[in-house]
Amino acid sequence: MAKACSGVVADVLFILFLSVGGGVFNHMRGEDGGMLSGKAWTGSCENPDDYDCLGYWLDHMYTRLLMALPTGALVHLITRDAKLSLVFTFLTFASIFIGWGTYFSLGYDEEGYNSRSGFLDWMLGRELQGWDWNRRWIRDFAGMGVRGLLWTLPAGHFLYRNGYSWKFSISGAVMPAIYTLANWPHGLWTADNWQPLECSIPSFSQDWAFSKGTPMAEFLFGAWLWLCLLLAIVPGPNVKTLFRGAVFNLYHVFAVLCAILFLASACWYATVKQKDHSNWGQTLAGLCISAVGLIVSISNVFYKRRRTASVSFVTVQHDERSPLLRPVDRSFNDVLNESDDDDDEYVISAYQETKSRRLRWVETFFSIASISATLMTLAFCFAALGWNWHSPRYCNDVHTTVPCP
Repeated sequence: MAKACSGVVADVLFILFLSVGGGVFNHMRGEDGGMLSGKAWTGSCENPDDYDCLGYWLDHMYTRLLMALPTGALVHLITRDAKLSLVFTFLTFASIFIGWGTYFSLGYDEEGYNSRSGFLDWMLGRELQGWDWNRRWIRDFAGMGVRGLLWTLPAGHFLYRNGYSWKFSISGAVMPAIYTLANWPHGLWTADNWQPLECSIPSFSQDWAFSKGTPMAEFLFGAWLWLCLLLAIVPGPNVKTLFRGAVFNLYHVFAVLCAILFLASACWYATVKQKDHSNWGQTLAGLCISAVGLIVSISNVFYKRRRTASVSFVTVQHDERSPLLRPVDRSFNDVLNESDDDDDEYVISAYQETKSRRLRWVETFFSIASISATLMTLAFCFAALGWNWHSPRYCNDVHTTVPCP
């Protein structure tokens, strides 16, 4: 009993401490690289204080890679699957490009009606002057929830396709709750007393302390992202030929609906006109890649499921959670002549199942949080659709106090 408890504590501490790295990397991404800002490499630029000194696209690719590459490296370090790691990294990298500036104030910006068009305004409607906090928050919560799902669902479904837990793919729906907490008008996250002064050393004069607001939200969401990712991949994959059950059906109904939502958002956003063409282009590219990536992954899973259904299997039930499936078209001699590697695979599988049981209570807790946030996001999407039915979908100077950006 003591050994089992120590194993649980060790696994939980390992995951919690490693998750801090995700918070740091995501905070660096949001703060233009933090201490590794592009300004650190632009001493020869004419204007070192210009954040786009490297050029808009190179600068934005660099900051996105600061989060995508370490996350992909973490996946590869644990799974040892190069193909999975590369695809996961690419889908994560592309999804971070989607603009979210119109939603991440979570109702606290009373002049949000002056912002550019958001990718989900076709469904949520644009904010209008005079809205109260509740109405702004419901709209922004829905937009940020879908934005979080765009980050985790395409890459997370590809993880699921390779036998890992589906729970990471919906963890992005917690994004609006985290940003609401970080922007809440209280002093819990205020770091004025320990926030370091801006460094005066050239090339590294970047103040990226974990202050209240967006910086704190970036750190917390990055840590949450890695926490859910580790809980999904550390226990190891389940049997890859298992494509049935109520969870599979419910999960893929949700995934297909999200794929339609993402694709519709991309088609609508292509019609948006705004002055910042670079932001428009990166958001549209991220939407298209995320939508297509999710559709391809879903299609591949159903293709595999059809192939699996056409072959007879003998099920050796060694655990309710992970049945071992063997094809019946092998002869008895083939089974006898198998190498000892198969025995090693059974040992590894048993170890993974033991580790999975140790982490089940933690995984269950966080999956409840993710599922709850996902249901709230869907509910608020439809609430905003009905509530803001008559709101404009495109930016119009009539409804703003400044010209449309």
